[in-house]
Amino acid sequence: MSFQCNMGNLDRAARLIIGCALIYITLIDTGLIANHVIRYVLLVLGCVNIVTASVAYCPMYTLANISTKGQSPT
Repeated sequence: MSFQCNMGNLDRAARLIIGCALIYITLIDTGLIANHVIRYVLLVLGCVNIVTASVAYCPMYTLANISTKGQSPT
């Protein structure tokens, strides 16, 4: 099974920023969210966003047959 890049640069940048913000909220600025379960879920979502941005592949995009990667000029 091979993973083909299905994320564009803007999508990757947005996921990276959102992932970092979620990790910051859950680990550093813990006063914003009092519920530990919600913090843990947000931490996992932040990590998933950073991983998908790093590898430029989103499994959910594959299931929905979506690609934000632009067409390369020929």
